[in-house]
Amino acid sequence: MAKSEVRSWAGRIAEIICLLVKEIQKRGMDADEVFIRVLANAKEKIKKTIDLWLEVDVIVRVVAGINRDCTGRELIDTVVASGRKLWYKDQQAVDAIPRGEGDNAKFYYVKLGKYCKSRAEVIARLAELGYMLFQDPKAVAEDMIQNPELADENPIICFWGDRDWATFDRFGDGRYVNVSRSEDDWIDRWSVACVRKYQG
Repeated sequence: MAKSEVRSWAGRIAEIICLLVKEIQKRGMDADEVFIRVLANAKEKIKKTIDLWLEVDVIVRVVAGINRDCTGRELIDTVVASGRKLWYKDQQAVDAIPRGEGDNAKFYYVKLGKYCKSRAEVIARLAELGYMLFQDPKAVAEDMIQNPELADENPIICFWGDRDWATFDRFGDGRYVNVSRSEDDWIDRWSVACVRKYQG
């Protein structure tokens, strides 16, 4: 986390404490007793949360030049033209690729770190880590076009809709893209395109 982000969150924490103090004073409560109880309950939860986050493998991405005007078909054709081989393409999933917004995007690739037998388990795992799905395949595809090597050792998934997903990975001497509409399981090495659950 950058120093500016630390300062930002420190300021917010200070605001929360000030609000808590005002509420205590308004209710005529014993401030010392309240803070002792709050800290006692929060300390272990905070430690567990930090320990969990420290284990997470996260890659921060800032991507510019996203083409929002192309169709899903044109997007996949562009990805293939960049050097990726098409492993499989479900046309319904391709046609359902959302347009998205903005020429630029900031998001994250978060490694699952555990086996997930369904998308629901992927979503639950990400929530546990403080993230949620980044359902913007155009932004992820543009990143893969500009930086194809990112998925060589960290295979990447992007989800959208109810059952649609695309993967980018390397197998043998080739780089691949796979677009599907199905319910699948995912092993721990997959990284998912995400945004923070709580935006800072």
